Amino acid sequence: MGITLFKRKLKNGRTSLYINYSKNGKRRKESLGIILEVPKDKAIRESNNEKLRIAKCIVLQRELSYLQSSYKTYLPSVLQKENLEENSEVLFNINLLETFNEYIAQYSNKDIRLVKAAKVQLREYINSDILLPVHVTNPFCLGFQKFLNSKYKGNTPAHYFKKFKMFLGYCIEKNYIEINPASNIRTPQHNAITKNILTPEEISKLAYTACKSPELKRAFLFACYSGLRWSDVVNLKMSDIDYESRILTITQQKVSKSSSCAVLHLYLCNSAVRLLNKNSQTQHGENNVFSLPSHAYALKILKDWISEAGIRKHITFHCARHTFVTLLISNGVDIKTVSSLAGHSTTRHTETYMHIIDKNKKKAIDRMPELPDYIL
Repeated sequence: MGITLFKRKLKNGRTSLYINYSKNGKRRKESLGIILEVPKDKAIRESNNEKLRIAKCIVLQRELSYLQSSYKTYLPSVLQKENLEENSEVLFNINLLETFNEYIAQYSNKDIRLVKAAKVQLREYINSDILLPVHVTNPFCLGFQKFLNSKYKGNTPAHYFKKFKMFLGYCIEKNYIEINPASNIRTPQHNAITKNILTPEEISKLAYTACKSPELKRAFLFACYSGLRWSDVVNLKMSDIDYESRILTITQQKVSKSSSCAVLHLYLCNSAVRLLNKNSQTQHGENNVFSLPSHAYALKILKDWISEAGIRKHITFHCARHTFVTLLISNGVDIKTVSSLAGHSTTRHTETYMHIIDKNKKKAIDRMPELPDYIL
């Protein structure tokens, strides 16, 4: 049976909405009594859009009613007759975009910017201010993933889609949906590390180049020699460092709730210790080691500093962590030790850097002197 929304133009330029039923070659129409006015201004257009949303909800109700009567055995419990009336508010009155705002309000992790951005992308994908639970199906989620992949490159689509899946988990907790329709959708990660690492020579260039924010310069170089993430550098306290033993002990913010290796004990090399504020050794307590600007402003300063040093790479603060891991592997440190120093939960994360070292080895081999021509 086909149940579709049908528009009929009226003589005065307005549009009347109907439901078109088609079954076994027979058709019939049901007038909804909803009229779309001539879109002369923004207010009328918004009113027409709202009327269209209402009409689409009515069509969904008709479809669910038909499915309930014809395929009761196969329907999830939320759509069974005995539950249909009870769950009508969830099916047709809950706006998941508003729920997303609630989810953002209670979200406490440091990557809140990604969650907010994922909501913006979802709103753009549906091109509407209303998203009902019945709309969120597996094809809907696949379409959203395809939308993200067409719009962004690298790991950005995967990051956004991962936050969307986490939001759907929140909807399950709220009983707005029964299952996560995106649970079986894989989000492949792309290895974009190669172009985002600094060589020892480039680190030296940065050390000799003035930066608008000396604190940011000091923090970034410290991250190159310690592998700390932005969130950990920002929150690094005087009390986290034992200067006598040169041991840094922190709980990694990003994985504090998900990894058994969240607590990191890191021995600081000479360069890392030198980058710490000289006054830090005489200060204690909960004072921050670095006084840094906002993340967005820090990236702007960092971009200018990188350019001033003559480095033609797209470098973010997180690239300091990539650099730390890569330099350790390049200098022959075994992968298990590198994984421990970087605070990775498994060596699988560390192995993503190995292809870079292979390329470095190839460059090194290519620098071998050529044999004289007369020998061949």
